[in-house]
Amino acid sequence: MLALGDVVAVLVAVGLAVAIWSVLASEFAPGPFFPAWIAGSVVVWALSLRLFDGYDVIAPTFWRSTIASVSRAFFAVMTVTAGVFFILPFLFPRGVGLVAPAIAVATLIAWRSIFTRLVRGGELTRRVIFLGADEANRRIAELLLRSRSGVSYRPVAFLTGRADNGSHIAALPVIATPDRLWEVVRERGVDEIIVGTEPEVAPLGQLALIECFSRGVTATPAVALYEGLTGRVLASSLGTSWFMQIPTDPRRPYLVIKRILDLAMIALLSPIVLIAIAIVGLAVFVDSGSPILYRQIRLGQRGDTFVIHKFRTMSPEAEPAGPQFATAADPRRTRVGRFLRRTRLDELPQLWDVVAGHMTLIGPRPERPEFAARLKEKLPLYEARLLVRPGLTGWAQTRLPYAADLEESLMKLEYDLYYVKHVSPILDLSILLRTIGIVLRFTGR
Repeated sequence: MLALGDVVAVLVAVGLAVAIWSVLASEFAPGPFFPAWIAGSVVVWALSLRLFDGYDVIAPTFWRSTIASVSRAFFAVMTVTAGVFFILPFLFPRGVGLVAPAIAVATLIAWRSIFTRLVRGGELTRRVIFLGADEANRRIAELLLRSRSGVSYRPVAFLTGRADNGSHIAALPVIATPDRLWEVVRERGVDEIIVGTEPEVAPLGQLALIECFSRGVTATPAVALYEGLTGRVLASSLGTSWFMQIPTDPRRPYLVIKRILDLAMIALLSPIVLIAIAIVGLAVFVDSGSPILYRQIRLGQRGDTFVIHKFRTMSPEAEPAGPQFATAADPRRTRVGRFLRRTRLDELPQLWDVVAGHMTLIGPRPERPEFAARLKEKLPLYEARLLVRPGLTGWAQTRLPYAADLEESLMKLEYDLYYVKHVSPILDLSILLRTIGIVLRFTGR
Protein backbone atom coordinates (compact mmCIF):
# COMPACT_ATOMS: atom_id res chain seq x y z
CA MET A 1 0.00 0.00 0.00
CA LEU A 2 2.82 2.38 0.85
CA ALA A 3 4.59 1.67 -2.45
CA LEU A 4 1.41 2.05 -4.51
CA GLY A 5 0.71 5.35 -2.78
CA ASP A 6 4.22 6.52 -3.64
CA VAL A 7 3.60 5.75 -7.32
CA VAL A 8 0.39 7.80 -7.26
CA ALA A 9 2.18 10.64 -5.45
CA VAL A 10 4.90 10.78 -8.13
CA LEU A 11 2.31 10.72 -10.93
CA VAL A 12 0.39 13.54 -9.24
CA ALA A 13 3.65 15.52 -8.96
CA VAL A 14 4.35 15.05 -12.68
CA GLY A 15 0.81 16.16 -13.54
CA LEU A 16 1.12 19.28 -11.39
CA ALA A 17 4.53 20.06 -12.90
CA VAL A 18 3.09 19.83 -16.42
CA ALA A 19 0.16 22.08 -15.46
CA ILE A 20 2.46 24.68 -13.86
CA TRP A 21 4.90 24.65 -16.77
CA SER A 22 2.07 24.96 -19.29
CA VAL A 23 1.12 28.23 -17.61
CA LEU A 24 4.70 29.51 -17.29
CA ALA A 25 5.72 28.57 -20.84
CA SER A 26 2.91 29.05 -23.36
CA GLU A 27 4.87 27.27 -26.09
CA PHE A 28 5.21 24.11 -23.99
CA ALA A 29 4.14 20.91 -25.77
CA PRO A 30 4.95 17.37 -24.58
CA GLY A 31 7.13 15.46 -27.05
CA PRO A 32 6.71 11.88 -28.26
CA PHE A 33 9.02 10.53 -25.55
CA PHE A 34 7.15 12.25 -22.71
CA PRO A 35 5.22 9.10 -21.62
CA ALA A 36 8.52 7.21 -21.42
CA TRP A 37 9.95 9.94 -19.19
CA ILE A 38 6.92 9.74 -16.89
CA ALA A 39 7.33 5.96 -16.56
CA GLY A 40 11.06 6.42 -16.01
CA SER A 41 10.41 8.98 -13.28
CA VAL A 42 8.22 6.52 -11.39
CA VAL A 43 10.85 3.79 -11.67
CA VAL A 44 13.72 6.07 -10.57
CA TRP A 45 11.74 7.34 -7.57
CA ALA A 46 10.76 3.79 -6.57
CA LEU A 47 14.35 2.54 -6.81
CA SER A 48 15.70 5.60 -4.98
CA LEU A 49 13.27 5.17 -2.10
CA ARG A 50 14.19 1.49 -1.88
CA LEU A 51 17.85 2.44 -2.10
CA PHE A 52 17.58 4.79 0.88
CA ASP A 53 15.43 2.56 3.11
CA GLY A 54 12.15 4.30 2.31
CA TYR A 55 10.17 1.09 2.89
CA ASP A 56 11.53 0.10 6.29
CA VAL A 57 8.28 0.63 8.19
CA ILE A 58 9.35 -1.45 11.19
CA ALA A 59 11.05 1.37 13.04
CA PRO A 60 10.21 3.47 16.10
CA THR A 61 11.10 6.62 14.14
CA PHE A 62 9.28 5.92 10.87
CA TRP A 63 8.30 9.56 10.38
CA ARG A 64 11.84 10.88 10.77
CA SER A 65 13.30 8.06 8.68
CA THR A 66 10.81 8.68 5.86
CA ILE A 67 11.75 12.38 5.74
CA ALA A 68 15.40 11.36 5.44
CA SER A 69 14.63 8.74 2.79
CA VAL A 70 12.56 11.10 0.63
CA SER A 71 15.21 13.82 0.89
CA ARG A 72 18.00 11.46 -0.16
CA ALA A 73 15.86 10.04 -2.95
CA PHE A 74 15.25 13.59 -4.21
CA PHE A 75 18.97 14.21 -4.65
CA ALA A 76 19.35 10.85 -6.39
CA VAL A 77 16.48 11.64 -8.78
CA MET A 78 17.90 15.08 -9.54
CA THR A 79 21.30 13.52 -10.29
CA VAL A 80 19.73 11.00 -12.67
CA THR A 81 17.59 13.74 -14.27
CA ALA A 82 20.64 15.93 -14.89
CA GLY A 83 22.58 13.00 -16.34
CA VAL A 84 19.76 11.96 -18.68
CA PHE A 85 19.20 15.54 -19.84
CA PHE A 86 22.92 15.93 -20.57
CA ILE A 87 22.98 12.72 -22.65
CA LEU A 88 19.50 13.04 -24.24
CA PRO A 89 18.60 16.75 -24.02
CA PHE A 90 15.32 16.45 -25.95
CA LEU A 91 13.86 13.47 -24.12
CA PHE A 92 11.79 15.70 -21.81
CA PRO A 93 11.31 19.45 -21.21
CA ARG A 94 13.98 20.80 -18.89
CA GLY A 95 11.57 22.90 -16.86
CA VAL A 96 9.23 20.02 -16.11
CA GLY A 97 12.21 17.80 -15.29
CA LEU A 98 13.33 20.27 -12.62
CA VAL A 99 9.93 21.14 -11.19
CA ALA A 100 8.47 17.62 -10.98
CA PRO A 101 11.01 16.19 -8.47
CA ALA A 102 10.56 19.20 -6.17
CA ILE A 103 6.78 18.76 -6.20
CA ALA A 104 7.21 15.01 -5.73
CA VAL A 105 8.95 15.63 -2.40
CA ALA A 106 5.85 17.47 -1.18
CA THR A 107 3.35 14.91 -2.53
CA LEU A 108 5.34 11.97 -1.15
CA ILE A 109 5.63 13.49 2.32
CA ALA A 110 1.93 14.41 2.25
CA TRP A 111 0.98 10.85 1.25
CA ARG A 112 3.21 9.27 3.88
CA SER A 113 1.71 11.58 6.49
CA ILE A 114 -1.72 10.27 5.48
CA PHE A 115 -0.35 6.71 5.57
CA THR A 116 0.89 7.04 9.16
CA ARG A 117 -2.46 8.51 10.21
CA LEU A 118 -4.29 5.61 8.59
CA VAL A 119 -2.01 3.11 10.31
CA ARG A 120 -2.25 4.77 13.72
CA GLY A 121 -5.98 5.34 13.34
CA GLY A 122 -8.67 2.71 13.12
CA GLU A 123 -8.94 2.41 9.34
CA LEU A 124 -6.15 -0.12 8.82
CA THR A 125 -5.52 -1.29 12.37
CA ARG A 126 -5.56 -5.03 12.99
CA ARG A 127 -5.89 -5.98 16.63
CA VAL A 128 -3.88 -9.13 17.33
CA ILE A 129 -3.72 -11.54 20.25
CA PHE A 130 -0.81 -13.89 20.92
CA LEU A 131 -1.65 -17.54 21.45
CA GLY A 132 1.23 -18.78 23.57
CA ALA A 133 4.03 -16.92 25.32
CA ASP A 134 6.94 -18.47 23.45
CA GLU A 135 9.99 -16.49 22.35
CA ALA A 136 8.62 -15.79 18.86
CA ASN A 137 5.44 -14.22 20.22
CA ARG A 138 7.34 -12.25 22.85
CA ARG A 139 9.76 -10.82 20.30
CA ILE A 140 6.96 -9.93 17.89
CA ALA A 141 5.06 -8.15 20.66
CA GLU A 142 8.12 -6.12 21.66
CA LEU A 143 8.78 -5.26 18.03
CA LEU A 144 5.23 -4.06 17.39
CA LEU A 145 5.11 -2.02 20.58
CA ARG A 146 8.34 -0.24 19.57
CA SER A 147 7.18 0.35 15.97
CA ARG A 148 3.84 2.03 16.40
CA SER A 149 3.93 4.56 13.54
CA GLY A 150 4.63 2.35 10.53
CA VAL A 151 2.71 -0.90 11.13
CA SER A 152 -0.99 -1.59 11.43
CA TYR A 153 -0.77 -4.41 14.01
CA ARG A 154 -1.96 -3.53 17.51
CA PRO A 155 -1.10 -6.13 20.19
CA VAL A 156 -3.90 -6.79 22.66
CA ALA A 157 -2.87 -9.60 25.03
CA PHE A 158 -1.23 -12.99 25.48
CA LEU A 159 -3.20 -16.21 25.91
CA THR A 160 -1.34 -18.92 27.81
CA GLY A 161 -2.07 -22.36 29.21
CA ARG A 162 -0.80 -21.32 32.62
CA ALA A 163 -2.93 -19.85 35.36
CA ASP A 164 -1.17 -16.48 35.47
CA ASN A 165 -4.01 -14.03 35.03
CA GLY A 166 -3.06 -10.52 36.09
CA SER A 167 0.56 -10.76 35.00
CA HIS A 168 2.05 -8.94 32.02
CA ILE A 169 4.46 -9.78 29.19
CA ALA A 170 5.95 -6.87 27.24
CA ALA A 171 3.41 -4.56 28.92
CA LEU A 172 0.52 -6.69 27.61
CA PRO A 173 -1.92 -8.51 29.91
CA VAL A 174 -1.72 -12.30 30.16
CA ILE A 175 -4.96 -14.27 30.07
CA ALA A 176 -5.13 -17.92 31.13
CA THR A 177 -6.46 -20.09 28.32
CA PRO A 178 -10.25 -20.11 28.59
CA ASP A 179 -12.60 -22.92 27.59
CA ARG A 180 -13.94 -20.86 24.70
CA LEU A 181 -11.31 -18.97 22.74
CA TRP A 182 -13.90 -17.15 20.66
CA GLU A 183 -15.34 -15.38 23.71
CA VAL A 184 -12.00 -13.71 24.49
CA VAL A 185 -11.40 -12.86 20.85
CA ARG A 186 -14.84 -11.30 20.45
CA GLU A 187 -14.73 -9.33 23.71
CA ARG A 188 -11.37 -7.77 22.82
CA GLY A 189 -12.17 -7.03 19.18
CA VAL A 190 -9.37 -9.23 17.85
CA ASP A 191 -8.86 -9.43 14.07
CA GLU A 192 -5.94 -11.86 13.96
CA ILE A 193 -4.47 -14.59 16.16
CA ILE A 194 -0.70 -15.00 16.23
CA VAL A 195 -0.15 -18.71 16.91
CA GLY A 196 2.99 -19.56 18.84
CA THR A 197 4.99 -22.78 18.96
CA GLU A 198 4.75 -23.79 22.62
CA PRO A 199 3.00 -27.04 23.61
CA GLU A 200 0.60 -25.01 25.75
CA VAL A 201 -1.20 -23.99 22.55
CA ALA A 202 -2.25 -27.58 21.85
CA PRO A 203 -4.89 -27.91 24.62
CA LEU A 204 -7.03 -25.32 22.86
CA GLY A 205 -7.43 -27.76 20.01
CA GLN A 206 -8.11 -27.16 16.35
CA LEU A 207 -11.87 -26.75 16.88
CA ALA A 208 -11.39 -23.61 18.97
CA LEU A 209 -9.34 -22.00 16.24
CA ILE A 210 -11.75 -23.13 13.53
CA GLU A 211 -14.60 -21.45 15.39
CA CYS A 212 -12.67 -18.17 15.26
CA PHE A 213 -11.88 -18.63 11.56
CA SER A 214 -15.55 -19.24 10.76
CA ARG A 215 -16.35 -15.86 12.32
CA GLY A 216 -13.82 -13.94 10.20
CA VAL A 217 -10.76 -13.99 12.47
CA THR A 218 -7.53 -15.01 10.73
CA ALA A 219 -4.48 -16.76 12.15
CA THR A 220 -0.77 -16.40 11.36
CA PRO A 221 2.12 -18.57 12.59
CA ALA A 222 4.36 -16.51 14.85
CA VAL A 223 7.52 -17.66 13.11
CA ALA A 224 6.20 -16.63 9.66
CA LEU A 225 5.14 -13.21 10.92
CA TYR A 226 8.50 -12.69 12.60
CA GLU A 227 10.27 -13.39 9.31
CA GLY A 228 7.95 -11.07 7.39
CA LEU A 229 8.40 -8.18 9.81
CA THR A 230 12.12 -8.43 10.47
CA GLY A 231 13.68 -10.22 7.49
CA ARG A 232 15.24 -12.68 9.95
CA VAL A 233 14.73 -16.35 10.73
CA LEU A 234 14.04 -16.99 14.39
CA ALA A 235 16.96 -19.35 15.01
CA SER A 236 15.62 -20.59 18.35
CA SER A 237 12.47 -21.91 16.64
CA LEU A 238 14.32 -24.17 14.20
CA GLY A 239 15.69 -26.78 16.60
CA THR A 240 16.92 -30.15 15.33
CA SER A 241 14.52 -30.13 12.36
CA TRP A 242 15.96 -26.95 10.84
CA PHE A 243 16.78 -28.76 7.57
CA MET A 244 13.02 -29.19 6.99
CA GLN A 245 12.54 -25.41 6.92
CA ILE A 246 15.76 -24.28 5.19
CA PRO A 247 16.52 -25.63 1.69
CA THR A 248 19.75 -27.63 1.62
CA ASP A 249 20.04 -28.37 -2.12
CA PRO A 250 22.97 -26.41 -3.66
CA ARG A 251 21.61 -27.11 -7.15
CA ARG A 252 18.59 -24.85 -6.85
CA PRO A 253 18.08 -23.27 -10.32
CA TYR A 254 18.64 -19.69 -9.21
CA LEU A 255 21.89 -20.56 -7.42
CA VAL A 256 23.20 -21.91 -10.74
CA ILE A 257 22.04 -18.81 -12.61
CA LYS A 258 23.67 -16.56 -10.00
CA ARG A 259 27.10 -17.82 -11.05
CA ILE A 260 26.47 -16.77 -14.65
CA LEU A 261 25.12 -13.37 -13.55
CA ASP A 262 28.16 -12.81 -11.32
CA LEU A 263 30.62 -13.33 -14.17
CA ALA A 264 28.57 -11.26 -16.61
CA MET A 265 28.33 -8.31 -14.21
CA ILE A 266 32.05 -8.38 -13.39
CA ALA A 267 32.92 -8.49 -17.10
CA LEU A 268 30.63 -5.54 -17.76
CA LEU A 269 32.10 -3.42 -14.95
CA SER A 270 35.71 -4.54 -15.33
CA PRO A 271 37.04 -1.30 -16.97
CA ILE A 272 35.71 0.86 -14.12
CA VAL A 273 36.73 -1.68 -11.47
CA LEU A 274 40.32 -1.91 -12.75
CA ILE A 275 40.73 1.87 -12.68
CA ALA A 276 39.27 2.02 -9.13
CA ILE A 277 41.58 -0.78 -7.94
CA ALA A 278 44.63 1.05 -9.32
CA ILE A 279 43.68 4.33 -7.61
CA VAL A 280 42.83 2.70 -4.27
CA GLY A 281 45.99 0.57 -4.33
CA LEU A 282 48.13 3.65 -4.89
CA ALA A 283 46.37 5.48 -2.05
CA VAL A 284 47.00 2.58 0.36
CA PHE A 285 50.69 2.44 -0.59
CA VAL A 286 51.23 6.21 -0.23
CA ASP A 287 49.40 6.27 3.13
CA SER A 288 50.98 3.30 4.92
CA GLY A 289 53.32 1.50 2.55
CA SER A 290 53.16 -2.18 1.72
CA PRO A 291 51.60 -4.65 1.71
CA ILE A 292 48.71 -3.18 -0.26
CA LEU A 293 46.55 -6.30 -0.10
CA TYR A 294 45.50 -8.19 2.99
CA ARG A 295 45.08 -11.96 2.68
CA GLN A 296 43.10 -13.99 5.15
CA ILE A 297 41.71 -17.51 5.48
CA ARG A 298 37.91 -17.63 5.36
CA LEU A 299 35.22 -20.32 5.34
CA GLY A 300 33.48 -20.89 2.04
CA GLN A 301 30.53 -23.01 0.93
CA ARG A 302 30.18 -26.29 2.84
CA GLY A 303 32.98 -25.21 5.18
CA ASP A 304 35.79 -25.29 2.60
CA THR A 305 38.53 -22.74 3.33
CA PHE A 306 39.92 -20.25 0.84
CA VAL A 307 42.10 -17.13 0.83
CA ILE A 308 40.17 -13.87 0.68
CA HIS A 309 41.74 -10.66 -0.69
CA LYS A 310 41.09 -7.13 0.59
CA PHE A 311 42.82 -3.80 0.52
CA ARG A 312 44.68 -3.40 3.80
CA THR A 313 42.81 -0.94 6.05
CA MET A 314 44.68 -1.54 9.32
CA SER A 315 48.27 -1.31 10.42
CA PRO A 316 50.37 -4.45 9.75
CA GLU A 317 50.55 -5.09 13.53
CA ALA A 318 46.77 -4.92 14.01
CA GLU A 319 46.37 -8.31 15.74
CA PRO A 320 49.41 -8.99 17.93
CA ALA A 321 47.31 -11.10 20.34
CA GLY A 322 45.43 -13.06 17.70
CA PRO A 323 42.15 -12.58 15.77
CA GLN A 324 39.63 -10.08 17.15
CA PHE A 325 36.38 -8.54 15.98
CA ALA A 326 36.39 -5.16 14.22
CA THR A 327 34.65 -2.40 16.18
CA ALA A 328 33.18 1.01 15.48
CA ALA A 329 35.93 3.67 15.25
CA ASP A 330 38.52 0.89 15.41
CA PRO A 331 41.84 2.52 16.39
CA ARG A 332 43.79 0.01 14.29
CA ARG A 333 42.57 1.56 11.03
CA THR A 334 44.87 3.68 8.86
CA ARG A 335 43.80 7.07 7.52
CA VAL A 336 42.97 5.70 4.07
CA GLY A 337 41.59 2.57 5.73
CA ARG A 338 38.90 4.59 7.52
CA PHE A 339 37.66 5.90 4.18
CA LEU A 340 37.85 2.52 2.48
CA ARG A 341 35.87 0.78 5.20
CA ARG A 342 33.19 3.49 5.20
CA THR A 343 32.75 3.19 1.43
CA ARG A 344 33.38 -0.59 1.31
CA LEU A 345 36.04 -0.01 -1.36
CA ASP A 346 38.39 -2.26 0.61
CA GLU A 347 36.31 -5.19 -0.69
CA LEU A 348 37.10 -4.57 -4.38
CA PRO A 349 39.88 -7.22 -4.66
CA GLN A 350 37.32 -9.84 -3.65
CA LEU A 351 35.94 -9.63 -7.17
CA TRP A 352 38.84 -11.93 -8.03
CA ASP A 353 37.59 -14.38 -5.42
CA VAL A 354 34.19 -14.25 -7.12
CA VAL A 355 35.77 -14.99 -10.51
CA ALA A 356 37.73 -17.86 -8.95
CA GLY A 357 34.45 -19.39 -7.73
CA HIS A 358 35.10 -19.08 -4.00
CA MET A 359 32.50 -16.35 -3.55
CA THR A 360 29.43 -14.79 -5.16
CA LEU A 361 28.50 -11.12 -5.41
CA ILE A 362 25.61 -11.49 -2.96
CA GLY A 363 25.50 -13.98 -0.09
CA PRO A 364 26.42 -14.36 3.60
CA ARG A 365 29.81 -12.83 4.34
CA PRO A 366 32.62 -15.40 4.75
CA GLU A 367 33.79 -15.75 8.35
CA ARG A 368 37.24 -16.48 9.73
CA PRO A 369 37.58 -20.09 10.95
CA GLU A 370 38.68 -18.88 14.40
CA PHE A 371 35.51 -16.83 14.88
CA ALA A 372 33.31 -19.50 13.30
CA ALA A 373 34.57 -22.10 15.79
CA ARG A 374 33.71 -19.82 18.72
CA LEU A 375 30.30 -18.91 17.32
CA LYS A 376 29.45 -22.53 16.57
CA GLU A 377 29.92 -23.38 20.26
CA LYS A 378 27.34 -20.75 21.22
CA LEU A 379 25.13 -20.91 18.11
CA PRO A 380 24.73 -24.53 16.95
CA LEU A 381 22.98 -23.50 13.71
CA TYR A 382 25.87 -21.30 12.64
CA GLU A 383 27.11 -23.74 9.99
CA ALA A 384 23.74 -23.66 8.21
CA ARG A 385 24.79 -20.33 6.67
CA LEU A 386 27.50 -22.24 4.77
CA LEU A 387 24.90 -23.93 2.55
CA VAL A 388 25.42 -21.22 -0.09
CA ARG A 389 28.50 -19.45 -1.42
CA PRO A 390 29.67 -16.52 0.72
CA GLY A 391 29.17 -13.10 -0.83
CA LEU A 392 30.83 -9.76 -1.36
CA THR A 393 27.78 -8.23 0.30
CA GLY A 394 24.83 -9.87 2.01
CA TRP A 395 21.46 -9.45 3.69
CA ALA A 396 23.02 -9.38 7.16
CA GLN A 397 25.60 -6.77 6.13
CA THR A 398 22.93 -4.38 4.84
CA ARG A 399 20.92 -4.72 8.06
CA LEU A 400 23.63 -5.04 10.72
CA PRO A 401 27.05 -4.12 9.26
CA TYR A 402 29.34 -5.52 11.98
CA ALA A 403 28.88 -7.90 14.90
CA ALA A 404 30.84 -6.92 17.98
CA ASP A 405 29.42 -9.46 20.43
CA LEU A 406 27.46 -12.72 20.66
CA GLU A 407 24.05 -11.05 20.60
CA GLU A 408 24.82 -9.21 17.37
CA SER A 409 26.35 -12.38 15.92
CA LEU A 410 23.04 -14.16 16.61
CA MET A 411 21.17 -11.36 14.81
CA LYS A 412 23.50 -11.66 11.83
CA LEU A 413 23.00 -15.42 11.80
CA GLU A 414 19.23 -14.94 11.71
CA TYR A 415 19.59 -12.58 8.74
CA ASP A 416 21.92 -15.02 6.98
CA LEU A 417 19.53 -17.93 7.53
CA TYR A 418 16.72 -15.81 6.12
CA TYR A 419 18.81 -15.28 2.99
CA VAL A 420 19.62 -18.99 2.67
CA LYS A 421 15.93 -19.79 3.02
CA HIS A 422 14.54 -17.10 0.71
CA VAL A 423 17.34 -16.48 -1.81
CA SER A 424 15.77 -15.07 -4.99
CA PRO A 425 16.34 -12.41 -7.67
CA ILE A 426 14.10 -9.95 -5.81
CA LEU A 427 15.97 -10.40 -2.53
CA ASP A 428 19.32 -10.04 -4.31
CA LEU A 429 18.14 -6.84 -6.00
CA SER A 430 17.05 -5.46 -2.63
CA ILE A 431 20.47 -6.27 -1.15
CA LEU A 432 22.21 -4.64 -4.12
CA LEU A 433 20.18 -1.44 -3.73
CA ARG A 434 20.79 -1.35 0.02
CA THR A 435 24.52 -1.86 -0.53
CA ILE A 436 24.65 1.06 -2.97
CA GLY A 437 22.87 3.17 -0.36
CA ILE A 438 25.42 2.19 2.30
CA VAL A 439 28.28 3.10 -0.04
CA LEU A 440 26.74 6.46 -0.91
CA ARG A 441 26.06 7.28 2.75
CA PHE A 442 29.54 6.22 3.95
CA THR A 443 27.99 4.15 6.73
CA GLY A 444 30.50 1.30 6.73
CA ARG A 445 33.04 1.09 9.52
